[in-house]
Amino acid sequence: MKNRKRPVTTNENTENNQILKSLEPLAEKPDDASIINNQASAVPDQTSPGTGIGYIATKITPVNTAILEEIGHDDKAIKRSKEFIAHMIERTTGLFYDDNTDPFAIVKINGHEEYHPIKGLTFEDILRSCYWELHHSSLPNDILKLVRDDFAAKAKYDSSSLGLVRLDNRITGDNKKIIYSICDREWKAIQITPDGWNIIQEPARFRKYPKIQRAQVMAVSGGNVKDLLDFLTIQDPDHQILLLVYIIYAFIPHVAKPILYMSGPQGSAKSTNSEFIKKIVDPTCVDQVNLSVSLRDTALTLFQNYAVVFDNLSKLTQRQNDLLCQAATGGGIMRRKLRTDEDAIVFRLKDCIIMNGIDC
Repeated sequence: MKNRKRPVTTNENTENNQILKSLEPLAEKPDDASIINNQASAVPDQTSPGTGIGYIATKITPVNTAILEEIGHDDKAIKRSKEFIAHMIERTTGLFYDDNTDPFAIVKINGHEEYHPIKGLTFEDILRSCYWELHHSSLPNDILKLVRDDFAAKAKYDSSSLGLVRLDNRITGDNKKIIYSICDREWKAIQITPDGWNIIQEPARFRKYPKIQRAQVMAVSGGNVKDLLDFLTIQDPDHQILLLVYIIYAFIPHVAKPILYMSGPQGSAKSTNSEFIKKIVDPTCVDQVNLSVSLRDTALTLFQNYAVVFDNLSKLTQRQNDLLCQAATGGGIMRRKLRTDEDAIVFRLKDCIIMNGIDC
């Protein structure tokens, strides 16, 4: 990449198809200068409002149920609806909105907490499931709309709202801790501090893509970062150290990262090594992608993945080069929500980008 930050390079020789069983998360404490906008993106924690990356469980204000009579519900339907609304308020521990002003609800489900866009299909399914559990009948659409509209308004305007929460992909943190989302069904995360690491309930700090993201293996103690070399085909000692530093650095959030470029002759396991690093940092349903001609499609891929592997590259256009460098160092891309809207959606990018090819 001419006139840009020089990519990290590694040489590869032989192929190794062993499978990683487990890995202890490793991270170094970032200094204050390495964290960008950590206070601006923070939500209140349990003990110190306005700081940290947890949140305070808040009591959601009641929904105005007087409107039920206005829209023609009988006494029995009104009673059912009030029971349902009270139950949902009890299960909802917080409301907030993200960078694009999309409202979210934090809801207790099966012993843990999840957070979902209030206008999304998953939250709608939660509402319908809750109503069915209470009354063994389908949720009326007007009640569905009432609850969603009320929760959405409270997330943006009510004093009970947590306010703006900037969501990250897979990894977040501040100058005290790093939090890595496991992306499992129990919504667990790994919290890393200078004193060690532990498994915690995932805080409402991550963008979720269930159709794309895959769960990371559960962490165990006693690992050694050098054990990773047993699964890679890097023989040069200097390149081994360089690659291990890159992998560890990938777990530090909110900092610009060099583009990792893996080169070698045909059959030297460039794709295998790239895929292995991707699974260590950010496992997804597709570990390698082709670089799209469409910059919009490429930007969406970068936004929905924390680590991206562009496989078998032969060349880059100037516009692709600019976009990848922007994504590596940190930047934003805006597009309209709808074709006729003036409202914009902002894609904030700061990715781990891995490329491989014989002659890129």
